Amino acid sequence: MADNSLIYKSISALKQRLINNGGFIEIQLENGQLDKYGCSFKLPAVDEEWNELIEKIGPLPVDYLALFKLCNGCSLFDHPLYGGENHIFSLSEILEYNRKDEVHNWLKIAYIYDDYIVINMDRVRNNQSHYLFVTESTDPFEYSRDLYCNFETWLERFIITNGNKFWNWGAEPYKY
Repeated sequence: MADNSLIYKSISALKQRLINNGGFIEIQLENGQLDKYGCSFKLPAVDEEWNELIEKIGPLPVDYLALFKLCNGCSLFDHPLYGGENHIFSLSEILEYNRKDEVHNWLKIAYIYDDYIVINMDRVRNNQSHYLFVTESTDPFEYSRDLYCNFETWLERFIITNGNKFWNWGAEPYKY
């Protein structure tokens, strides 16, 4: 039986687009330029990785954890020659990229062109449905901007916009 989650639908449709087009997706860029991009997906997470993460960090949102049933991290919309910087962390990378003192309130889960996508752990502990934030990679977490969504909504929008930082479209600049 197929999973009906938004994560499953979004990742499955993206993978099918890649299969249908020889491993690449043609994307229209600024000024009408067309170029091809690829994606790579790691194998799904294993029990040991789940257990280690939950033991060290605690509970995480169900929609976010659904990703790891399909792939244990991925790179999205990479240029075949120049690479890319759209990386959703694997479970082991989450432990690697998050300092223990930061995890209490913030958890880095993805690096997207000089931005970190982060989970506000206080919101998760309070069962709030909108827990995702963005911060520039060199800024402290107190400068994070609320994305007003959960992970599955963010991922769907990121895929629909072909890897664009949609959260900056029409948004106010970061406040310092």
